[in-house]
Amino acid sequence: MRWAPDAPIGPLTRALGDFDRGDDPPGATTVKRSAARLVLRMPLGEDQAVFWKCYRVRSARERLRFSVVRSRARQEFENLLRLRKRGFSTVEPLACAERRDGPWPGRALLATRELAGAEPLAEALVRQASEVRGETIAGLARLARGLHDAGWWHRDLHSGNVLVTPDSKRLVLVDVQKMRRVPGALPMFLRVRDLGTLVHDLGVRVGPAERERVLETYVASGPSELALAPLRVRVEHAAARRARRRMRSRARRCVVDSTGFRVERVGRYRIFRRTDVPLEHVFETLEAHRRGGGSSTRVDGVLGGPPPGPAPNPFHRAQGLPEPGAPALAAVEVRGFPGRHSIGPLGRHPGMLAWRKAHAALLRGVDLPAPLALVEERVFGCVRRAWLLQRADGRLGRVGCAVPLQDPAHGSQ
Repeated sequence: MRWAPDAPIGPLTRALGDFDRGDDPPGATTVKRSAARLVLRMPLGEDQAVFWKCYRVRSARERLRFSVVRSRARQEFENLLRLRKRGFSTVEPLACAERRDGPWPGRALLATRELAGAEPLAEALVRQASEVRGETIAGLARLARGLHDAGWWHRDLHSGNVLVTPDSKRLVLVDVQKMRRVPGALPMFLRVRDLGTLVHDLGVRVGPAERERVLETYVASGPSELALAPLRVRVEHAAARRARRRMRSRARRCVVDSTGFRVERVGRYRIFRRTDVPLEHVFETLEAHRRGGGSSTRVDGVLGGPPPGPAPNPFHRAQGLPEPGAPALAAVEVRGFPGRHSIGPLGRHPGMLAWRKAHAALLRGVDLPAPLALVEERVFGCVRRAWLLQRADGRLGRVGCAVPLQDPAHGSQ
């Protein structure tokens, strides 16, 4: 355990005891849950609260890595203390704790004090008036320049990792576990990487005008003015690379446990499904398909899936979660891929290709029926048969294995 000087040790120690027993602290509510971390809000007195971040070790690779380096909770705790010492506005760190079983790391926790009334900058920018938004964007650019001139490389600089106070006068850094500091001022190539992430994020959320304002304010706000034209060219290239990487990352989320998708094993079956599609409905639909006896079956009354309409935002973090307006029940087409497509554990069978490419196409704005789940039957690690569950909503027909994945914005595959 590590404590900040003004931390309320008693309540935090009791909360750590609850975590150690596998329970949540009394009165705690879930703010965010993902495969990597759990965020809880715990009341602290009448008018205060504490946010707990519970970082999980997800794989043997991470277990080996964090056995020799600091946990994410400790990295963030120490970064927050160092940033506050150097005059940057951050949330107040209170404590961090790491649990180890011998040399092997387990869960790591970080406690920070709630900043009353603050909200994520990503949400504030959408509702702010144009004049206030312009000042906020300029303040964000000055914050980035101050960090870079002091040698701080953020590595994940976007509006979701910054809070804004209710009066829109102060920007507060959060989620700084990735930050690193170098001696002296930050080199230009690292500045470009941070600015590329920021410019891409602002372009997605509020539009191209704010992208230009960020760069203009950034080059003019430091002790020495930078050249705007060459910086703009480099940052635009970095933003385009960031967009391509994020698009690929979003497309891969349908095959890993993430906020919006689940990967589960039930007996000899492996199931990939959207989080808003219940597992029992997947098996009920598959059983109805088997009773039909054909290669393709329409099943009515399946719960879950996105609402009909435009394709989802490819940069929405909760892709696959229930969305406003989602139908309670919908018709689903089940397609079977027979045993002649059997393939080893390292290959991709036609059902998996259709599942992945359907999601990739949706993220690129192609109007397709939403894929809901993929079920694989495995024998000794090899796929013998597979079934794809896809919304049957009267739009374009079934998704095959030859869906083109060209990105219209960048022309990349």
